Amino acid sequence: QPLSYLRLKGMGILKGPPRSIMRIPEKDYSLIKEAGGIDERFTVN
Repeated sequence: QPLSYLRLKGMGILKGPPRSIMRIPEKDYSLIKEAGGIDERFTVN
């Protein structure tokens, strides 16, 4: 399920409008997977 910009900003993952993703801290990656309902069988850790 998609996560809105405002939700990602509210979670502290984004500080401003996204331009590109170079690196995501492990903590933020875990939050995105959990909040987005992503099936962990299809992710890379």
